[in-house]
Amino acid sequence: MSSLTPTVILNSFAMAKKLSPIYTEVIQEPQENEEEASEEKSNSNKHENTFHFKLVVQGIETSGSGRTKQKAKHNAAELMITKLKELHLRNYSGRKPLIRKTKCW
Repeated sequence: MSSLTPTVILNSFAMAKKLSPIYTEVIQEPQENEEEASEEKSNSNKHENTFHFKLVVQGIETSGSGRTKQKAKHNAAELMITKLKELHLRNYSGRKPLIRKTKCW
């Protein structure tokens, strides 16, 4: 099994294509009912945060979430890789692949 993370794979692809992946943390404001629930939850488990990131690569957008910022970024990158592969299959059949298959895929 490869030790390459989705963010490393995506960044390698982006560098080769001279693209810039843009990660943006999404702060979700709790609604009134959620505030009460989050107060109760914070009393029982203070370390159960969920982080959300939006990822944009050349106008294509994905988002990911996770218990850590790193996991949220990895999830967003993994979804982006899947989306780019789908776009490749749909738009570039018969041409040179956008993303080469590696041992980790």
